[in-house]
Amino acid sequence: MKKIVTTIIAAALAAHMLPAFALADSASQSRAKNELTELKSLYDSIDYTDEGWADLEQAYEQGLTDISAASTDEDVLAALNSAAEEMISIDHRGGSVKVCMTVEKFVLNERFIVEPIFVTVPKYERASTALIQMLDEKYYGTSKTTPYKYTGTPESGFTLTGVYDPYVQTEDDSDKQIEFPLYLWDYTGRYAGDRASMSFISAGDFTDESCYVFSVNNKFPNVSASTVPMCDEDVVRWQFSVYGNGADVGAGKINSLPSIETFA
Repeated sequence: MKKIVTTIIAAALAAHMLPAFALADSASQSRAKNELTELKSLYDSIDYTDEGWADLEQAYEQGLTDISAASTDEDVLAALNSAAEEMISIDHRGGSVKVCMTVEKFVLNERFIVEPIFVTVPKYERASTALIQMLDEKYYGTSKTTPYKYTGTPESGFTLTGVYDPYVQTEDDSDKQIEFPLYLWDYTGRYAGDRASMSFISAGDFTDESCYVFSVNNKFPNVSASTVPMCDEDVVRWQFSVYGNGADVGAGKINSLPSIETFA
């Protein structure tokens, strides 16, 4: 429990996509290899048959080879994601784990969309599937039958693009503008733009760069949520971002995206 509480209140790191055709360098390749190694360390050979574990190790080694051979940062990310997808797809016999999830809109100077919720999922469940399970359970029996939007699939290339926001504005404050935190003034202007729906917060709302990014235990992966396995007591934060594909929530990334230099 101490691990979960500490992680929930800690500052988040972030990572997201690379600009196309940026030439790969040894630093980006090294970071991708380190991330792949960290992902592999989450799996335990005891949960696999001998053949299954051999397949996982082969997928890992091939991933390292493909990352080394990548000529652009885009190819580095593709190789990393491909290896991560291959590893998580291998059959295993794990039990169940409990993870904590939130959906946040703090960057809008507002509260949680979904406050911390514990959910029990199969060991090594994909982060994408765990999110869907959590939202389905939270809104079960309500009129909101589909409380989320995404691209890709839960099994491949999953990107969260919208979440039902239960704290909708009333008629009394329907004209109220969202005010960004002070540190974002120089990048977005003081006030946000429009949102497409008053019942959802979605990618593209408020600014052209807005999106959702996710962290696991304060690290934002460079891989899709459909490739990240869930382990016991993981804390997964899905955070709404309005600037720099996660830069405004402290993005740490393989490539060089715009960064927030001054926090007033």
